Amino acid sequence: MRSSRFYINPDDYKIPAPGEKMELPTAVAHHLAQVLRATVATPVILFDGNGGEYLASVQALSKKKVTVQVEQHNKVDRESLIKTVLVQAVVIGAKMDMLIQKAVELGVTRIVPVISERCQVQLKGKRAATRQQHWSSIIESACEQCGRTRLPVLEKIVPLFPWAAELNAGANSEVNGELAKLVLQPDAEYRLGAIKKPEHGVLIVIGPEGGFSEHEIAKLENAKFTSVQLGGRVLRTETAGPAALAAIQTLWGDF
Repeated sequence: MRSSRFYINPDDYKIPAPGEKMELPTAVAHHLAQVLRATVATPVILFDGNGGEYLASVQALSKKKVTVQVEQHNKVDRESLIKTVLVQAVVIGAKMDMLIQKAVELGVTRIVPVISERCQVQLKGKRAATRQQHWSSIIESACEQCGRTRLPVLEKIVPLFPWAAELNAGANSEVNGELAKLVLQPDAEYRLGAIKKPEHGVLIVIGPEGGFSEHEIAKLENAKFTSVQLGGRVLRTETAGPAALAAIQTLWGDF
């Protein structure tokens, strides 16, 4: 049986060196004790998102507190061979949640939520901050489940433009300007598989439920994005991102 994995936020807690003990965060302790019904000596895996993971075992537990002893640090790396940036037009509620979860499982490196003309959701201020925090927790849980030891970066919600134009001008230093810049379009001339293997990785833009407007596509292509398609079928936006990432991993990654 696989040991349960838990993300420990390094901003709040420090995982100690092998041989030392630590009290787990309240939420992790509750899940381990009350949901998973752990007992003394139950093995667990801890990671802080900076690479590698720690093997530990439960030493003491109650309804609210769990103490573990760290036994070993493994310098394991399960990140994809290819850097992938998913630029996703924000979609409604659970669709966005599922999309982010699957993107993490498929090895995405960075997620950029954008607002485009036809987005049905307009997130600003407190509402945007709340959704951002919610998506961050989904990323953490997905990493716990799939074995990743590094958390993908989640950028703040931004308008598609001027973000894309600034990227083309090299103003966004967080995203490597040498990445192959693609936009998924069902009627594009080229299929993804026809693209030359990118040397530095892929940035792929996915539109909202109503797709990008002709004006937006023109602006993206003017900003040196290449339109590509995945096949003859029109995919829902929540399907398109994960499908594109799976295809990228198959073509050039570690699938």
